[in-house]
Amino acid sequence: MKRNVKICVATLNSIPFFAGLQLAELEALANRLRGYRYAASTAILMEQDCDDGVYWLVSGYVSVACYGHDAKVIAFRELGPGDMFGEIASIDHHDRSARVTATTDTLVAGMSSAAFHVLIDSNSVLRWRLLRKLTSLVRALSDRAIEFSTMSVRGRVRTELYRLAKPVSEVSEAAIIARPPRHADVAARVATHREAVSREISHLRRLGLLDCSRRDAWIIRDYAALGRLVDEARNG
Repeated sequence: MKRNVKICVATLNSIPFFAGLQLAELEALANRLRGYRYAASTAILMEQDCDDGVYWLVSGYVSVACYGHDAKVIAFRELGPGDMFGEIASIDHHDRSARVTATTDTLVAGMSSAAFHVLIDSNSVLRWRLLRKLTSLVRALSDRAIEFSTMSVRGRVRTELYRLAKPVSEVSEAAIIARPPRHADVAARVATHREAVSREISHLRRLGLLDCSRRDAWIIRDYAALGRLVDEARNG
């Protein structure tokens, strides 16, 4: 890790959380932030860490994972450029609940919890952005709780693939899953095992809905058709 990487105003302009701030605000913010570089596979935060700083991804990708007592991954998600993490521990001052690991070479901008509180208290725009982010997190967790309670493993895998896919265009039937996840990562997202994910992905390939031939992206050939399968799973 290399500390004290300079964070400039141009860098902050690329982070959605700070979008639209005045130049003077961005300059003051750049002075509060410190830059950190991490090599791929390096842990950025660990469970039970007492550090309560807040961080923004400037470049690269990280995984956020929670582990059970047997070291099994029980939750997983990936964050990319512009995403924020660490804000929950900054708010409640509890120990970290998840491990954050760089999956590529990564540049992170961070500030102390105290500086973050001053920033949020003094800027209503950022305060509302933080509230919207936390609200979206609550909604996402509620949706997953319902899925785990009401949907089969097959339905949960299909729902996760549908959630990860982004339509190619308004006129195309296809959608793309950039940076395809490992089967084990999908399993952690939907509370199952890797073999169940592999079986369902193979089934979707046989149906002609999923193309996994590219290493850099998966193609959903008919996004609407996958959506109908998800609806069927939700409706029982």
